[in-house]
Amino acid sequence: MSNTVNNAPHTEWTYKEYICFILIYASYEDLDFSDAEEQFIREKTGAETLDKMHTVFKNAGQYECLQMILDLKDKFIGTETQKEDLLTILSQHFGVDGEFSKLEKVLMGFLRNLL
Repeated sequence: MSNTVNNAPHTEWTYKEYICFILIYASYEDLDFSDAEEQFIREKTGAETLDKMHTVFKNAGQYECLQMILDLKDKFIGTETQKEDLLTILSQHFGVDGEFSKLEKVLMGFLRNLL
């Protein structure tokens, strides 16, 4: 997989970029990338990181996105504590728009199993 932005392959992402990408991926799963979700990601990762990772996301397909997440799983989520930290951030993210929808709950379960 060699999806790139500014010639930087995803295998060279930082932890912050990886988390940002997962949050963007999660935001779009309910087909509504709300302003509140965008603001949450911006506060967690910074505007520049959000812009960069949003471009990567937009240029990738569903399979590519999942593959990028999986490719870096061991690098950034190597322990159960790291996994739970990420799931906590995702849970906060899903609730930021005032609703933790049924689709978001399904995605949370999927990501819990995937990661």
